[in-house]
Amino acid sequence: MTIGPARQKDRRKPPRQPATGGAETGQSRHFAPRKSDPFGSHITAPPQLVRNPKVQPDEWELDVIQTRLMSSSWPKDQSYTAMAAKSGVQALRTPIPEYYGPSCLTCHGSPQGEIDITGFPKEGAREGDLGGIISITLYR
Repeated sequence: MTIGPARQKDRRKPPRQPATGGAETGQSRHFAPRKSDPFGSHITAPPQLVRNPKVQPDEWELDVIQTRLMSSSWPKDQSYTAMAAKSGVQALRTPIPEYYGPSCLTCHGSPQGEIDITGFPKEGAREGDLGGIISITLYR
């Protein structure tokens, strides 16, 4: 039996879309939204890179970003882990750095200030620059 084109499943992949992390879509990508969950994660970035104010780093994340992850002496791709309070509850917290790759630079690269395809000004980033963090929290 031959299946004609109308019956064949279209196996073509949809066209690639630009990255749509929490900062770009207005969602903070919380994977464990209930406070009773022992695990939580979200995407954030250094404040000057956050396009959506809802995903600003909290005080602890901001301190780690500024004093560790953005430090020229911090080893690339190394995360940081510490016990620290989150929403008043002690937790094991780990921000995992994410760096700009070549495909990121379409929206986040040069020239700085030029409007990208999502309607935001480009940051002027270079490949390998810190672009954001995945912040993981394990509650006690």
